[in-house]
Amino acid sequence: MRQTLELLQPAQTEARSRAVQRVLLYANELYRVPTEYRLLRVVSGRALVTHNARDMILGAGYEARLHVGRDVALVSPLRGEPVVMELASAG
Repeated sequence: MRQTLELLQPAQTEARSRAVQRVLLYANELYRVPTEYRLLRVVSGRALVTHNARDMILGAGYEARLHVGRDVALVSPLRGEPVVMELASAG
């Protein structure tokens, strides 16, 4: 019997295929997202994201689009738990 092994690539979402930076925030930290990033995706934990005079609560697997030419986004963890997020630029 002949067998071959192949490396299978996991399916990639649009956010994961463009991931540029991964950030880990601990409880009571505040992160200012640089203006060149256009997509913020929470990988684990829950985060409070303030952007464009709006507050959003994002859980793992959720993402927020950051608008061009608007204010920077501020991110902080909720529930005293760490948050892992991915930041992606346009394109």
